[in-house]
Amino acid sequence: MAKRRKAKKKKTKKKSTSDVTKARKELAKAKKKFKAAEKKVSGYIKHNPKKAALIAVGIGAAVGAAVAAAVVLKAKKKKIKKKAKRKTKRKATKRKAKGKKRR
Repeated sequence: MAKRRKAKKKKTKKKSTSDVTKARKELAKAKKKFKAAEKKVSGYIKHNPKKAALIAVGIGAAVGAAVAAAVVLKAKKKKIKKKAKRKTKRKATKRKAKGKKRR
């Protein structure tokens, strides 16, 4: 029994190293693709600087608007939670007051 367990452990180690090598290969492929895309973008920027600047401004504005909307939404949620807490506290105090009057 002990020999079988050792054999299984060795097999799992081989799988993990092959997975690591696969991951490294995929990472190398991704790096090559990113470098190629970087060259294309830099070439586009050199040939069309005005368009590239306008595109960058548009993307920046879109990202800024999205962040601002997220911040406002988060603030609204906090405000709603505070109101709900106040209401539950008021209800609890009213219930206590009613309970004391009945006794």
